[in-house]
Order: sequence, then C-alpha cells, then structure tokens
Amino acid sequence: LEEFHDPRSVSTMAAALCYDPDSSVRTDSIRVLVAVRNKEAVRALINGLGCDYSKLFRFKTNRDYDYNGEYRGRIAEALKGITAQNFGIDQKRWLLWLDQQKGI
Repeated sequence: LEEFHDPRSVSTMAAALCYDPDSSVRTDSIRVLVAVRNKEAVRALINGLGCDYSKLFRFKTNRDYDYNGEYRGRIAEALKGITAQNFGIDQKRWLLWLDQQKGI
C-alpha cells in the first residue's frame, strides 16, 4: 500500500494505527499515511497521537516498555517530515495548525 500512495487507504490505515494489536501493522500504517501525504492522512497521523499503544507487545521487548512514547515519537517525526512543522506530540497544536491549512 505504501507504494501506491492511494488516498482510499487512509481510513483503513487510520484504524490500523490506533486499533490493530500487531505492532508491525501499526508501524506500516504510519508509513502508508506518510506516503499518501494528503490532509486526511495528516489528520489520521495527528489523531494517532491520541491513541493507546501501551497494550502492544513485541518479541524481546519487556512489559514495561513505553510503546506510547515510541509510537507518538514516530508519528511526530513523520508529521515533521511531511509538514516541516514541529509540534512534537502535542495533538492539540497539530490539529489547530492543520485546521488553518488550505494547501495540504
């Protein structure tokens, strides 16, 4: 899906980002949304900043690992790469900025 840059994938990838139990699916969903790069994909990434990643578990990662920090950090970096803005993991600031944009 990442190679197709298909905007029709945004809703599916947004759901996967927040709800899929597989950490690799969530990681891949970030990459697909970055590849699409439209306003809906950016909004899905911003919404992903508010998702709960704490229940994820990967092989060789201890139970106390901070998945929320990891995934929110990945999303913040992805958003920075797409938009050249840097609001870190501050979802409210990202949403405010996005609502002011017309050209994305």
